[in-house]
Amino acid sequence: MYVLCIEDDENIKKIIKDSLAHEKIDVEFTDSIEESIYKLEIKRVYDVIILDRILPDGDGINFLQYMNRKKINIPCLIISILGDIDHRMEGLQLGAYDYLPKPFDTRELIMKLKNIVKIKYNLTTNIIRIDDVCLNIFSRNVYVGDKRVKLTPQEFKILKLLMVNKNRIIGKSEILERLIENEEKSIESNLVDVLIYRLRKKLGKKDFIQNVKRVGYVINDI
Repeated sequence: MYVLCIEDDENIKKIIKDSLAHEKIDVEFTDSIEESIYKLEIKRVYDVIILDRILPDGDGINFLQYMNRKKINIPCLIISILGDIDHRMEGLQLGAYDYLPKPFDTRELIMKLKNIVKIKYNLTTNIIRIDDVCLNIFSRNVYVGDKRVKLTPQEFKILKLLMVNKNRIIGKSEILERLIENEEKSIESNLVDVLIYRLRKKLGKKDFIQNVKRVGYVINDI
């Protein structure tokens, strides 16, 4: 899971960072609406957005309205001290998936994030299974049959992306976006091809990930 958290309170950011790290959930932080819009314009690869309402440059509701105008379909979980029924209804009516008043229990935050991802990907469990390959999206464990396969974080991201989007060709540019956690980080142009090669070798299934020439990669489950 890849989360964008829009929050300017350093104490709350640390709490969220620590609790998500414990669950092996990747999170990137922004402090303002303006910075968050910039992130979406260059990336748009997040599974969920955690959104505070009281931000230095305005109400987080304005960010929701921006997403609606741009038709950006990334589920948002609002966390805010503005937690009365009127504020919660306002956020939900504008398209937030859920609303968690502050202060909150991190266990509830994690559960809400997991439920949102299940709904987003139409999952009934944490497990994605194609053929004899089994992937747990939260524990990040991968098995081929009864054998556990150890993957690097980048390899896992690619495999999850392809398995969640089974039967859909994923372009190299989209895969690269998933791999880059900082837009200033330079990467090798052949990184995707190298990682796919390693994945095939580790899985021991040469044809599990198929190459569509000049387009991208796909895992078929038909």
